[in-house]
Amino acid sequence: ALLINTLRTNLPQLRVLLTHSTATGRAEGQKLLLPDDVQVWLPWDTPAAVQRFLQQFQPLVGVLMETEVWPNLVAGCQRAGVPLVLTNARLNAQSFAGAKRWSALSRPAYAALAAVLAQTTQDAERLRQLGAPQPSVLGNLKFDVQP
Repeated sequence: ALLINTLRTNLPQLRVLLTHSTATGRAEGQKLLLPDDVQVWLPWDTPAAVQRFLQQFQPLVGVLMETEVWPNLVAGCQRAGVPLVLTNARLNAQSFAGAKRWSALSRPAYAALAAVLAQTTQDAERLRQLGAPQPSVLGNLKFDVQP
C-alpha cells in the first residue's frame, strides 16, 4: 500500500495494473484499486503467455515485489522495452544457492532488471552476485515504515 500510495502522490495520472499469483494477494490487492486501475492474474512464465500479457496491457514500467523474478517475464519485458524494478527485494541463503545452481536462467533475469532495491545489505550482496545491477538497500517496505 505504501509504494502504490507514494507513486499515486508523485504521479497523479498513474493507472495501476496490479497482478497477483495467489488468491490472498488478489483479495488484498483489490483494496488498493481506484476506478481506472486494472487487476489481473500474473501470466504463467512462458514466452507465449508473457507476450500476450504485454501485448494486451502494454505497461510502461513494471515493479516486481520481493522475490517475484520470473525469467520469461523479465526477458519479455526487456524485448518490449519495459523497464523492471525489483523492490523490497529479498533473497535468503537457500534461495541464493538455488539461483546459483540455475544461473543460466537466474543470471540473465537479474541482470536485465533496471533497478533493484533490497531489504538488507545481505540481500543486496546476494542479488549483486547473481548479476543484479547495483542493488541499493531500501529496507523493508512492510516493517521499516515510519507511521
